[in-house]
Amino acid sequence: MKIDELQNFTIDELSNLSVAELELEAKDLIKKLQNDNRELPFSVIAKLQELCSQMPEGAPKVKEGMTKAEICMLLTFMITYMTNLPEISKKWAPIFQAIIDFLINQFN
Repeated sequence: MKIDELQNFTIDELSNLSVAELELEAKDLIKKLQNDNRELPFSVIAKLQELCSQMPEGAPKVKEGMTKAEICMLLTFMITYMTNLPEISKKWAPIFQAIIDFLINQFN
């Protein structure tokens, strides 16, 4: 991780990780922790997932009058996002559900 990313964590949170682990990208660190069956405080996992969850600039936008192709692309993006970041997805589930409902209504 980069220095600015590490600044999101407390010293206590970072003390659970080795220097080699801190040098990994957040996504790779999450995979390593899962593979090692290591348990860390929820705050550490949530912060790591937040680092991974930043929306790419090319993420599809929700708008009125979307084409079916745009709706499918947005749904695919949301499903991928929710699958890869389950802790964040739980927090934002009502918002995701509202967007999905809106997109389904666009098909009608």
